[in-house]
Amino acid sequence: MATSKKDEKQGGIHLRLISVELKEASMDSPAFRASVNFFHTRVEIFEDLMQKKLDFLDTKFAPAADNFRRVYETLLPHFLPSPVMLSNGFILNQSFTPLLVDNFNKDYHEFSVKLFQLVMGDINNHSKLAMGLVNDAIEPYKQKRTNFTYYQSKYDTMLANFQSVDILQGGANSNSIMEDAFHLFDIKKSYLEASLDLTIAISSFKLRMDKFLADTLQVLKSKKSWVQENELNKAVTGSLTDYLDVYDAWIKKSIVSTSQLTADMEHVKKQLLEFTIARFTPSREIGDYTIKDINATILDSIKSRSGTGSSPEFAGWLYMKTSVGKPSRTIWVRKWCFVQNSVFGVYSLSPSKTYVEESDKFGVSLIDVRFESFSPRKFCFNVHINKEKKSHYSIANKTDNIVLTFQAENLKELKSWFTTFKNAKILANRFPETSIGHYLATNVFPPKYCEFACSSTTSSDSMITTTSIETASLLKMLNAQLTEYDSLAILNDERSLEPIYNYNMIVTPITTKFTQLALLESLFSTTNFIPQVSIVNIWGTTNWSDYSVTNSSEKQEEHENMFKPIPSAILRETPTFPESYSEKARIVDAQFKTIFYSFNIDHIKPKDEIVLFSYRSFWYPNDKQSFSTIVFITPNYVYSYMNTMGFVCLTRKNLNSVVGMDRDKYDKHLLNIYNFDGSSSKAYVYFDEIDVIEAKVKFLLENKLVMHPMTGNELLNKLSEIEQKALRADTTIAPSFQTDFAEDSMYSSAGTEVNLIRLLEKFDKEYTVGYRHVYDFSSKVILHILYGDHSEAFNHSVLLAEHDSKFNMNLCWIEDKTKDGKVQLTRKIIFQLKMKFKVHPDNPLFQSHTSSDYCMTQRIIKMINNEYYEINNDMIIIKLPFCDPCGISTKCIISKLPQTTVQNKTKAVDAGAKSLLSYYYKITFIDPKTKKAKKNLSRVEKFAKKIMLIGSNREHYLGRKAIKYYMDRIGKHGKTSKAISICGMLPVLKPKAVANLTEAEMDLIKNTPRRKGVTFDISFSLFVILRYLMKWLIFRTIKLIKNGIKLGFAISLYLISTLMRLNSTILLALVLSLIFNIGYSGKAVNSYFSVRGINKAMNNFMENGDNMKMIRVITLDKLNSLVKEVAVEDPNSAYLTFRAKVAKSDNIYEDTRNELDIKRNELLTELKMLESVEKELVNGDYRRFLLSELSKCNTVNSEMDDIWDKNPYLQSYCESCSDELKRLNNDLL
Repeated sequence: MATSKKDEKQGGIHLRLISVELKEASMDSPAFRASVNFFHTRVEIFEDLMQKKLDFLDTKFAPAADNFRRVYETLLPHFLPSPVMLSNGFILNQSFTPLLVDNFNKDYHEFSVKLFQLVMGDINNHSKLAMGLVNDAIEPYKQKRTNFTYYQSKYDTMLANFQSVDILQGGANSNSIMEDAFHLFDIKKSYLEASLDLTIAISSFKLRMDKFLADTLQVLKSKKSWVQENELNKAVTGSLTDYLDVYDAWIKKSIVSTSQLTADMEHVKKQLLEFTIARFTPSREIGDYTIKDINATILDSIKSRSGTGSSPEFAGWLYMKTSVGKPSRTIWVRKWCFVQNSVFGVYSLSPSKTYVEESDKFGVSLIDVRFESFSPRKFCFNVHINKEKKSHYSIANKTDNIVLTFQAENLKELKSWFTTFKNAKILANRFPETSIGHYLATNVFPPKYCEFACSSTTSSDSMITTTSIETASLLKMLNAQLTEYDSLAILNDERSLEPIYNYNMIVTPITTKFTQLALLESLFSTTNFIPQVSIVNIWGTTNWSDYSVTNSSEKQEEHENMFKPIPSAILRETPTFPESYSEKARIVDAQFKTIFYSFNIDHIKPKDEIVLFSYRSFWYPNDKQSFSTIVFITPNYVYSYMNTMGFVCLTRKNLNSVVGMDRDKYDKHLLNIYNFDGSSSKAYVYFDEIDVIEAKVKFLLENKLVMHPMTGNELLNKLSEIEQKALRADTTIAPSFQTDFAEDSMYSSAGTEVNLIRLLEKFDKEYTVGYRHVYDFSSKVILHILYGDHSEAFNHSVLLAEHDSKFNMNLCWIEDKTKDGKVQLTRKIIFQLKMKFKVHPDNPLFQSHTSSDYCMTQRIIKMINNEYYEINNDMIIIKLPFCDPCGISTKCIISKLPQTTVQNKTKAVDAGAKSLLSYYYKITFIDPKTKKAKKNLSRVEKFAKKIMLIGSNREHYLGRKAIKYYMDRIGKHGKTSKAISICGMLPVLKPKAVANLTEAEMDLIKNTPRRKGVTFDISFSLFVILRYLMKWLIFRTIKLIKNGIKLGFAISLYLISTLMRLNSTILLALVLSLIFNIGYSGKAVNSYFSVRGINKAMNNFMENGDNMKMIRVITLDKLNSLVKEVAVEDPNSAYLTFRAKVAKSDNIYEDTRNELDIKRNELLTELKMLESVEKELVNGDYRRFLLSELSKCNTVNSEMDDIWDKNPYLQSYCESCSDELKRLNNDLL
């Protein structure tokens, strides 16, 4: 139903929340009434106890404690003699003992006072907290409860009066009935809203109650603050501080979680109000209230439903006619009736109105329904129950068996009951006689447990409530009883009370007096086909099957169960558990099955789905929402149950879809959950050991991937062992090999870290070359990447192999023993050689002895799980031209990274999360005569060895590349389980399995010796090598060209994309700037080449004109006009007078003047050139200076007008700077 569901889809996680309590409140079901009544009794008991406690604290405890404190403080100084008395020659050590006694008295007094305060606690603060709870939780709840009680009483009274109208005496007509119906509807709306408000108030009260308890416990914790954080603190407080902090953190997250759902509750409340009001709004058709027109003809208007769909369902309140007392007195009592799964039954409230009871349930094939036209009440019908199955499905057939008279509230409900019965009988008639549906439709089912049987003594209740041999006492079967507070307690053999599962009973959607008892009903049943009242006391009366955790295919199969020939004995079958399954584990499993499968009426509880372990957490499906969650882990699934503020959510995730659960590095309570689809979530775990959860989940994930996973007692014992090891901070060992060989022989090589380093140093000396690489993965992950049966990493790392060939094959590992009796694992890998190593078969000069496939043998000779693996590849003998046969053997060492290496390189990373992969190559040339390794190699062999070393480096690079490919697929989380899932296991054939193989299979997996006469495995002819070198050169050249073209295109595309991303205005400015720069560059280039041409012409002229002499006469008159400032200072009047006098005799010195003028010309020319050079040196700095001065001038002119106008010198100076700048620009251009 839409109003009872809330979908949340954030971060890829889809949650379906159902508001069970609000839904039951909107229906006013017996489960709702029982739950609110039972909760009210809890509140009254708590309020009474709290009031008595506060009275006791105020009237008795506080005065007595104060009196004891005064007496104790009076007694303290008299434990030891007075220091004054001891300081007057009374003792031998008078210089120290009196001071010691005085200091001891003071310190002990202070210690005693503080210890007394610690024991007494903060009474005043506790009283304040209690009053705060009363004001914030109890009083608001009591107001809602008072309002609810008022409208409930008014509604029940008005409904009883409305239903009791005698229509035979003419006490009511159609109009009055319709008017009364609308008056009743108005009261029902108010009652409905009061019921929903009460439900929300109860949820708020529960949260505030938790907060009150946390604050109360914190009062004691706060009094220990005077104790120092040392061993004394631990001795005094124990683990008090730790679990109080944990509980406080849980409360804070609960407050945040519920605050997120407050608006959702109001939204659901509004939806339910609208839906319920629309559903129960009375009809405005006057004909629906004309009682005389309603008769047996109603049957003709009912249309049966065709098809074989699910069984029709209907439920609601009906008044049932019965009698009590002697003489008998007819009364009408309200009962909750239902038709479900081809069964008709009646539920009623217990006499205490705190839980729901049931009567017998009858198959619909035994029931006939007939309209009661002679009843003094309106809308009545009779239910005739026959003990024998009818051969047809008429609902108006007369019978003489049990007859029950029921009264509906209106015509619509009356028609609904007739319709449901008729369709249920039609479907029941279609069931095969051997099916479970037929069994349910044709039998009577008494109450299964006497605790839930109807205890009413009315005549009708006694008639339809019977017991049989199968009716049992659930309390006796559990050996349990209810305590004074109606909590369930298990009794041991000594009949002493033992709290059930340490008070950790699960929080159910509905809570009544017998809810805890009903939770354990799954210990004795495996099916839900017969509706049980025990489920009503947990899930209410609504059928929530559509919201179960089963998928669509399972739901279809569940529906078909009604038509399958299931033996009726399965209905009485009790679940079975492994022998090592403890009693507490069975209680948890019963709660799990009740919560997840009990409300699904067509489901058979899975036998193999037992709870291995569970934990409580706050789950964060996204960054904004959190839910208090109980997680149940079974061998196949991860179940999550959320119940927050009345919203319930059930989820089921296949264990194979989970990558892992890792504890956060920075928060000890945070558990990170990773899935195979890449999604992740987090959960805060406060009340369970997070290390144990992580270790168990890791083991289960790996156990799911093995060929023969552990089950039953073996699995439970292993989980128990893992829990003990995790609590001791030991590492867990998960299965990775499917074999039954003795583990001691494989693990006998375990050594210390020092031995590992020495062993690696030994291999460095023994082998020709070695390569090492550190990975951020454990050694087990690297092992599965390289040698898993689904992995192609090794084939892709072999230099001679065709990597993508479909003929490459990894065979399984088989157990083998060496000559000295040591166990080893061997396997063959078959790969196709690359085509470039094959030769043309028609050329006898270059014939190869190899085929297109090659078989290599690998051996695991030493192994320490997740720490050390040593794998050898058998020697390959290669024949090269002009060389003796060459043997190549390899060794792979996968080890945990030594701690010394971690400390030196990566201190922050745990060594267990890293591994060291060491790969060794031994290249030896074998003497054909002695069959031993040669020491003196020829030049060709030395060259060939260098080429092989290059090839080994290339092969190591390919191996790292293949490992990186799988590492990228595995990701950073759940590495081990993902590695096993992606790369496969290391399947080992047991010795018995090897003996049963066929001869062809034995030839395939067993090692075959080298053929006689063949001293090598692979032969390379000269033609093959030359062809390979030629191809290598061609491929290299082509690759360089392609890389160059790619680089050019990449640069071009980058430039184009960069330009395209620029703003259009900026791009236009850049283009214009580029054009101007090109223009100025052209002028500069033109000037440069012009000067260069003139210089070259001048040089040529000077070289060819040695005999030419240029004489230029510069007179003093011309001097003033040419280089006036350079020659002399500015002329004055004295100098001009002198010139006028000597002008008459100027011709006397004409020759001398000419010589002087010539020299002056040369000097001035040089001087002018020097001046030009000097100007060029200072021209740039001078220009910047002028620009700076002009900028200042402009600033003064624009912003300081008064200074500018009053200072003519400043104006003149700025004008000269402007003129000087123009002159410089003209000279430049």
